[in-house]
Amino acid sequence: MSKVDLDRLFAEDGGERFIISIYPDSEESFRNTLRKFSVRKEKTPSASLKKMKSGEWGVTDFGGDSKWRNAIHIAMLEEGLDYGPALGRVCEFYNYQDDTNNYAPKPKYEERPAKPDEQEGHIEVLPREITVAEMRTILTDSAWEAMGSTDKLREERGRQIFAMYHCKALQSYTTVYQGKVLTTLSTDEYPIFYFDEGTFGKIYRPKAPHDKRFRYVGTKPRHFIHGLQQAKDFVAQCQKEQYDAQAAKQAAAEFQDSEKEQAKEIARIDVKLPEIILCSGGSDALNTAALGYRVIWLNSETETLKGEDYAALMKLTYKLYNLPDIDTTGKVTAHALATKYLNLLTIWLPDKILRLDPETGKATSKDQRDYLRTHKKKDFDCLVATAMPYRFWDMERMLDDEGNPKYKFGRPIVQYKFNHVQAYNFLYRSGFARIKSERDKEGFFYVQVTGNVVRKLDPQEIKNYLHYFLEERAQFDADITLDLRNAMYTTNQLSVSNLANLPLVELDFVATGPDHQYLFFPNCTWKITPGAIEESKGLNTSKYVWEDKVISYPAKDKNHTPRIKRQSPMFRIDRRNEADYGIEILDDSCMFLRFLINTARVHWRKELEERQMLWMTHDKPAKREEYIEEHGLTPEEEGRFFAVRSQEEQEAYLAAHRFDLAGPLLTEAERQEQRLHLVNRIYTLGYMMHRYKDPSRAWAVWAMDNKLSDMSEDAKSNGGSGKSLTGKALKWIWRYNVSFSGRNPLLTKNPHIYDKVTRHTDLLIVDDCFEYLDFGFFYGDITGDMNPNPKQTQSYTIPFDESPKFWFDSNFGDRDFSESTQRRKLVTSFSDYYHENNGQYRETRQPTDDFEGRRLFYDFTPDDWNRFYNFLGECLAFYLSATEKIKPPMNNIQKRNLLSSMGGRFFEWAEIYFAPESGRLNVFISKQDAKQEYMEGEKIRDLSTQKFSDYLRKYADYHGYELNPEEYQNNQGRILREHNGKRQELIFFKTRRPLADPGEGSLPPSDDMPF
Repeated sequence: MSKVDLDRLFAEDGGERFIISIYPDSEESFRNTLRKFSVRKEKTPSASLKKMKSGEWGVTDFGGDSKWRNAIHIAMLEEGLDYGPALGRVCEFYNYQDDTNNYAPKPKYEERPAKPDEQEGHIEVLPREITVAEMRTILTDSAWEAMGSTDKLREERGRQIFAMYHCKALQSYTTVYQGKVLTTLSTDEYPIFYFDEGTFGKIYRPKAPHDKRFRYVGTKPRHFIHGLQQAKDFVAQCQKEQYDAQAAKQAAAEFQDSEKEQAKEIARIDVKLPEIILCSGGSDALNTAALGYRVIWLNSETETLKGEDYAALMKLTYKLYNLPDIDTTGKVTAHALATKYLNLLTIWLPDKILRLDPETGKATSKDQRDYLRTHKKKDFDCLVATAMPYRFWDMERMLDDEGNPKYKFGRPIVQYKFNHVQAYNFLYRSGFARIKSERDKEGFFYVQVTGNVVRKLDPQEIKNYLHYFLEERAQFDADITLDLRNAMYTTNQLSVSNLANLPLVELDFVATGPDHQYLFFPNCTWKITPGAIEESKGLNTSKYVWEDKVISYPAKDKNHTPRIKRQSPMFRIDRRNEADYGIEILDDSCMFLRFLINTARVHWRKELEERQMLWMTHDKPAKREEYIEEHGLTPEEEGRFFAVRSQEEQEAYLAAHRFDLAGPLLTEAERQEQRLHLVNRIYTLGYMMHRYKDPSRAWAVWAMDNKLSDMSEDAKSNGGSGKSLTGKALKWIWRYNVSFSGRNPLLTKNPHIYDKVTRHTDLLIVDDCFEYLDFGFFYGDITGDMNPNPKQTQSYTIPFDESPKFWFDSNFGDRDFSESTQRRKLVTSFSDYYHENNGQYRETRQPTDDFEGRRLFYDFTPDDWNRFYNFLGECLAFYLSATEKIKPPMNNIQKRNLLSSMGGRFFEWAEIYFAPESGRLNVFISKQDAKQEYMEGEKIRDLSTQKFSDYLRKYADYHGYELNPEEYQNNQGRILREHNGKRQELIFFKTRRPLADPGEGSLPPSDDMPF
């Protein structure tokens, strides 16, 4: 047996129906889980129900072994099956199907050659008497029990209902197809039904897949209402009976009415049905009819109730109800119908019966049959009794003292009153509601929900909605009078305080999980999982999304509707070994991807400037050999790098490798370093795209420059490299974002720093951080709950899993080497390919220079936007597939951070003091003398020995020196020796390749030596 997805298997009801089928006494306990029930004959019921977090129901028999058992284990216990057959039994019960498993019952088939007179496409049905088992295939237990107190009465009533609504059981049906006669025969497990409407019919196979359940016989009418003629006939019969009763009393009269006059009199008799219920399909209709109601249903899901249909029905009934499915399509259709016919009463099934397939998002429980599986007739009667129309006013004609209608200006005087219950039902069904909010003084705010999209609004907009609704409807509905509209304008029942009667709703906005993320676009939804993007049309998930979180782009043409479409992958990343990845660019037509490629070109100067001219700048053999040795060039690389290039050839190279990480003028090590920078950037963007907050990946992105500055006061920070632009790209995804100026030295002193942050904020950007930003201030907000303290409002807590992610970018190196800081940072570094010409470059280069003057985002075409969103989706899919934190190549980053930490003054002094030609490397130097020279040379008044030692350690790390080799240290880790005639602490910088041997004369005696 192929693997069965248990989440999908139990998606409908968690095993509830199956458990009830085995233990009937458990049905009431599903409504009251504290109620014990019996699983065997016993005086005191001893079994109870429990629902797990997975959604599975299970039974614990405390009179037995006290083990919790789900539906599968119950099948094993009660039917004596092993696990595999028991799983198959439950799968068959729920009609479980997937790509590899199909437990659905199947009919029998027969086949023979067609005879000459048997026409292609002809269908013939063979009815037979319906059985109780077949009726119960369609009718739920609740519907069956409602038809009588005994099975005999139920069977009799069931046959009447099936006959009344022309539903027959079929022995078989045959189809002539491609010269063959194919016969499909019903079986006990696979019954087949036929709705016989005379000139046409509809075959119904309840056990077939949903899209293959129905098949038409004869010519399908464009519009047809099942059950309508039956209602007409019943009313006509009642009218005739009343007329005959009246005529019998007048039998002795001298004159008798003609047949034509009799027909007119019969039609005038006011006889109506108490109600008619419009159902969503035949099986729902038969179940509702079994509860004692008159029913109708349309011929297909694409049909709707026409005006003439509604008028005809209202002549037959006092009340017309609609009983829709409660999936998204059903609700939308029902709302449109109720809006069209304001006196139509809608029976809304409770939302708790709605269940969706977690894999496909399609409803598996949504209609009347699903409702009646767990509810009784009395429950449905209550739904009927509480059904309401969308009309939100009551109308009463004014009468004088004698009971006659009053008139004014020739019009009857009518008093209109605002109906609170119906009005708030109308508003709620139109999507208006309230949502709790800690930020608002009232404790809530108003929203309108349209499908899955939620919009925050002002109370006045709700009042305006009612007035606009009446204004528009008055153009075609004579019942919407000027008096009615005036009454609605002048009523005080639409005050803000009264609007607070709208229900509070809890909507599921969580569109993410550890291994997935939904992205909502105007025309489609993407579900992104590790390495994959699944696209579906529309917003057809069970998740809700804020209107301004539906991802879109600014359309320059007002008539253009943004549309996003999945396209072919742009890159492929392979993991070679730990922390080593390869990337292949499959399609670089995305402007943003091209931009990111160039921000990863940390060796661009070597490739595009230096090595274009090596044949001129290194024309001397000695200089050439030195360069070859320094860069470890292979003979093949030497030939390429030192080749003579004309100006035209240089320009051709630049054009051919405009967006290339692996140009031929780079070594393989340099190419791989640039690839790793781009992989890190893709991973970082994917992390920021994943709204899920994982405690084990509680990071803040720290975007910084890769270039090592010369540490002069005017050049120790680099800008214009694309860090800020990359962070701001995320704003086109996460519209609920808050930005701070990182240059503000008082930023972390502000007690209301998170004043604009809410539960719905996705992204916090701290832009252009200054050198001494207190990153530690953000520790708790990155890895724990966030506590906004809005002005003039009580502070509140945003739980970690709802709090936003952080993006920091800085032109400075990272001065904080603490483990607490580094574990909270996801570093991504940028080359200086894009730069301002501060005297160190030949030119200023901006992204617009690479794109013919076009700006990223602001000059995007619809195709550019589509590629941009596809690229970010792929970044997220890659991030979800990665099993480790992908860091950028750290050599230059670590050096830059060391430079920032030790400071420019010390570094520049040390570069001279410890220069290779200074004679102070690989020899012992007085620590006190070095410190004194530094303080005097840089005019520093106060410097602790500990701070100076810290600078020395970082300087050694920067150059790869070993400070104070262990073999020279005493047991306290210091070097204390006689030096220049006095005992003092010494320092020793040991290079990788000694510049000179310290020799015996330069080695003072150690304290640990015996002499």
